[in-house]
Amino acid sequence: MSKNIILCLILPLMLCGCGSNDENTSKGETSSLTASQLLDKLEQSGLTESLDARADYGDEVFNDNCYSLYGASIDELSDGGIMYVSSGKLSDEISIISSSTADCEKFLTERAQSRANDFEGYAPDEMQKAENALVFECGGFEILVISDSSDEIKSKIESFY
Repeated sequence: MSKNIILCLILPLMLCGCGSNDENTSKGETSSLTASQLLDKLEQSGLTESLDARADYGDEVFNDNCYSLYGASIDELSDGGIMYVSSGKLSDEISIISSSTADCEKFLTERAQSRANDFEGYAPDEMQKAENALVFECGGFEILVISDSSDEIKSKIESFY
C-alpha cells in the first residue's frame, strides 16, 4: 500500500519534469513555433492592430513575392511570414524568416532599407521609422520589426521564448 502512495506522489512530479519548455529557449536555439504561429501570437497580443494584411510561408502570395520582398527565392527559406499595412500608407511591417543556409539577417536589413527608400521624398516620418527598424534573432528566426512600437513588439516576441 505504501508503494502505491509513493507512486501516486512521485508520478506527477516525474511528468512535470518531462517535455520541452519553450519559455527557456535561449537565443540561437529553435523552438517548436512556426513563423505562422508566432504571427498568430502577435496578433492575439493586440500589438499588431495596424497590420491588416498577412502572408505565410507556403501561401501563394508569400511564395510568389518572396524574391521581391527579401531578395531570396522561396527555396532558400525554410519558414517565414509577413504582416503589413495593405494600403501602403505606412511602412509598418513584421517579417519573420528562417533558413539553414541563407543569410536572413542580410535579407531583412536590405528589406528595411528598401522600405525606407519606398517612403523617401513623400513620407519622411515613415522613412525614418523604416530606417530605425529592428532586425534581431529569436527562436531560430531572423525578425524585422518596423513600427512605432518596435521595442514593445520585440519584447513580446522574446517573451514567447
